[in-house]
Amino acid sequence: MRTGIRCTRLLIALCDVMVVLIGPSAHGAEWSVEPSVRLRAEYNDNINLTPQQRDAVFGAILSPDVKFNWQTETTKVTGGLSFNVNRYDEHSLDTVDHALLLLGSYTTELDTFGLRVDSIRDSTLTSELASTGVVLKRTQRNYFAASPTWTRRLTERTDISATYGYTSARYQDTVDTGLVDYQDQGVTVAVRTRYSEIDSLTAAGYADNYRTEGDSVRGTTYGGYVGWDRRLSETFQGTLRVGLRTTNSKIAADTLVCDGVVVASTCMGTITQVTSTTKETSSGYTLLASVRKQWATTILDASISREINPSGSGSLVQTDRIGFGVAYQWTPTIDAYLNAGAYNSRYIGGVFTDNDSRYYTVEPRVAWRITEQWVLDVGYRYVWQRTEGAASARANVAYATISYTWPKIATAGP
Repeated sequence: MRTGIRCTRLLIALCDVMVVLIGPSAHGAEWSVEPSVRLRAEYNDNINLTPQQRDAVFGAILSPDVKFNWQTETTKVTGGLSFNVNRYDEHSLDTVDHALLLLGSYTTELDTFGLRVDSIRDSTLTSELASTGVVLKRTQRNYFAASPTWTRRLTERTDISATYGYTSARYQDTVDTGLVDYQDQGVTVAVRTRYSEIDSLTAAGYADNYRTEGDSVRGTTYGGYVGWDRRLSETFQGTLRVGLRTTNSKIAADTLVCDGVVVASTCMGTITQVTSTTKETSSGYTLLASVRKQWATTILDASISREINPSGSGSLVQTDRIGFGVAYQWTPTIDAYLNAGAYNSRYIGGVFTDNDSRYYTVEPRVAWRITEQWVLDVGYRYVWQRTEGAASARANVAYATISYTWPKIATAGP
């Protein structure tokens, strides 16, 4: 509860700062609000994604949602707020989740100031699994992230930017889960040059600090990358980023030391608790390569990446991912989608050994726009996961979603 109060107060403070910034330019503002609601019915034959016991459940999820936009000539604020009321025939899984996204920017002649805020309450087997590819025991997570940015135009083609990122994750129930609350902070400085109409180059350096509750584990990462973005046409673009990183990890452990003679496993002196520290350094490369191609009725996205992500397991995770997605307009009212991903993840920093895991997912679905407001979405998702030294786990999820979107409410300034 205290975490929620702190996050709410911080959100209010951030909004106050944005109001101060946008106040002088509020005259002539344009704004819009777009509310919607979804009802999803699903069957999941292994909702906890465990190899031993397959817990099959039926569920219904009600999701009210609102998207908003507010802008002037120099200021723009967009975002959305959604809730998921989850109800299953296994009542211990019933939860109420939420997701708040706030994006703001303020632009002057040479500078742009930006802010992104995320506040999410969800399960560890949703967005955290999608980021790291590591399956954690199912429990509720309170996730908060704030990222202010500053960008300054140096020349007509070159700009410099600085970004600070703060992330906090707290888990509702950590008993017998192996989960631990953590914080992550990072700073990135980048220079970007557009050297042609279709090409731009980026060089960046960053530092990141990950620590768990009680400072039992700390991981400090330093790195940099160079990137190339190419826009071959309005329908074809690609990105390539390659970098190097070094991570220094510290693991603190409490040990009981006997100051005296031990007889029959009994200390005959004074027992003192001593904190020992283990240090480890690892290094490697980072990678992001992606392409997007659009035809008259088809959009194709493909990517391959290697990233370092914080995790509730008490360690940083190195995740290699290959992703693929295609959207096809079957008819003017029916769209078909196929998304697939393959993850290879491992912990770094010496907290765990023999910890490689693989995670695969594939999800076809079809969306039917019944009217301008009503959409029916039917899909299936298959998941396969295996951790080194353990049996594999599989899950099949079938779902149908009906959604209604109200007409956008909008007004334009004078």
